[in-house]
Amino acid sequence: MDSTEEDSNMKKTTPLPKATVAVLFSVMYFTELVMTSSFSYLPKLIQEFGISNVNVGYYAGILVSCMYIGRTVMSFVTGYMTDSIGHRATLMILCTGITISTFFFAFTNSYEWAIVCRTIQGTWLCAYITVKGVLSYTCDETNASDAITWMSASKTLAMVTGQTLGAFTSFPAEQYPSVFPKDSIFGHYKILIPNMVIALGMLMTTISIWNIIYSKSKQREILEKKDVLLQQEKDSQSDESLIIRYIKLLKRVSLRSKTHWNSIANCSHTYSSNRIDPHTKDCQSQWTKKWLNMVKCWSNDFHTTTAFDTSHPKRHGAISDGHTLHIYNEWHHLLLVLHLLQLCSFEHC
Repeated sequence: MDSTEEDSNMKKTTPLPKATVAVLFSVMYFTELVMTSSFSYLPKLIQEFGISNVNVGYYAGILVSCMYIGRTVMSFVTGYMTDSIGHRATLMILCTGITISTFFFAFTNSYEWAIVCRTIQGTWLCAYITVKGVLSYTCDETNASDAITWMSASKTLAMVTGQTLGAFTSFPAEQYPSVFPKDSIFGHYKILIPNMVIALGMLMTTISIWNIIYSKSKQREILEKKDVLLQQEKDSQSDESLIIRYIKLLKRVSLRSKTHWNSIANCSHTYSSNRIDPHTKDCQSQWTKKWLNMVKCWSNDFHTTTAFDTSHPKRHGAISDGHTLHIYNEWHHLLLVLHLLQLCSFEHC
């Protein structure tokens, strides 16, 4: 396959929907931040509840497990919600749930309260299912991999910044006593700052979802348009396959006269550069006229300059010549294929 054919088969990369990807990046980032921000302060928080150092790991494991149990159970419900009420509504419900549960977790002052809040948090951490659904109808095969890369990058970024956020902002009255007195609200609720940052960030993300992510009805329209474009692309590929077969047949026809090759090359170039759109209203009449004129041109040229011209000194009696008879058969085979191509093209009108 030459370079021109390769260029024709290459698809132009569709630009990423930047606003949509940015919102989904924010959703994935803050969702992961909920899980990773507690890793740095959780052992010390367990100790603040009056649990001995020997049992800190045991109770911390239970607290983390409750979040993932809630996430596992809610994953099945999230898939059903996405199909039932749409991607935008599902994302807004999940993000609102994360915002509220994180806000209440910020005011944790007992182990039992932490268990309840963390379990509720886990039930809303299922946004990845819906995020992939949004990408499926806003992206195509040329840019879907780039969008997925951004989603993976958001999770990695949250793993780095989440633990840093928890380490530098938890227990502020102990780390920064000159700024946060021990008798203040930050001294009483020791993990208020990191969780409030996450809650506010997720609240802003929820507002952005309403303004940017499409509703279910708009999503249905986009999917229908994509189906139409996909069908048109398949029809176009079918047309191109017919033309490729026709060109290969031309290469197999061994005509003696260079005039015929020039005539065929000119007609082929005219066809490929000015091909009639098969979806126009007067497609059939234009297509028929173009093909018949082309066939008539080639047929007349062949009959007047080759073996059928008995007055030609080199062609006298050539009908009995085996090679010319082969040309005769090949030529009429070509005309037959051209008519078949014409009939096949009517299917697209």
